[in-house]
Amino acid sequence: MWQIKDSKLVSKFNIIVKNLPKEMTSKELSELFSEDKKQNVFSAKIPVNSKQNSEGFGFVCFFDEESVNNSIAKWHNQTYKGKTLTVEQ
Repeated sequence: MWQIKDSKLVSKFNIIVKNLPKEMTSKELSELFSEDKKQNVFSAKIPVNSKQNSEGFGFVCFFDEESVNNSIAKWHNQTYKGKTLTVEQ
């Protein structure tokens, strides 16, 4: 397994997804944003509190800027499981 060592590179291709369903997992978030095979998801993470409950937002990191732009265009203000998502860089 390899890692990206340059944190500036990683943050450059990061998005934040707000207003996620509380039951959503990091794996589901990754799968949602990699449904379109053109999107190259590097990682996805939904922070949880001390009781292991979702905080309602998550981060998705991509391998390239085109995937970031496509995901924002596709998902910003779209409804997913009854929640209107906010997707920003």
